[in-house]
Amino acid sequence: GLDDKKNDLLDFILKFSSEDDILHPGIVRLYHTFQDHESVYYLLEYSSNCDLFQMLVDESNNLIGLTPSVALTYLAELIDAVCFMHERGVVHRDLKPENIMIHGNGHLKIIDFGTAKVRTRMCSIPYEILFEGPIV
Repeated sequence: GLDDKKNDLLDFILKFSSEDDILHPGIVRLYHTFQDHESVYYLLEYSSNCDLFQMLVDESNNLIGLTPSVALTYLAELIDAVCFMHERGVVHRDLKPENIMIHGNGHLKIIDFGTAKVRTRMCSIPYEILFEGPIV
């Protein structure tokens, strides 16, 4: 049933984010999950900084943005982490600035895999089409 699927996903996410051979520096490490009758709890890697949304706005929620060099660095880190997940069949499904933490070392970490899906077959798009357009 639904609970079995949710438990399978939690088991996979725990395995995905805790085994040394498949850890990625851009994905938060999940150490353990447990639950009571009302909730599921996650023991995650500590992030001492803020999320990306907090870096993009001021106290009044006015957009302040990032410098181009910082934005490009974060974009490259995000693409690397998402490609890592997709190569392993994991689709996050809720990627937004609030789910991207800026770790104390200044690098980003993707968090909140609560709506993630594990795919057995991923669609692939040739690199040339994705980044350069179709070859005519």
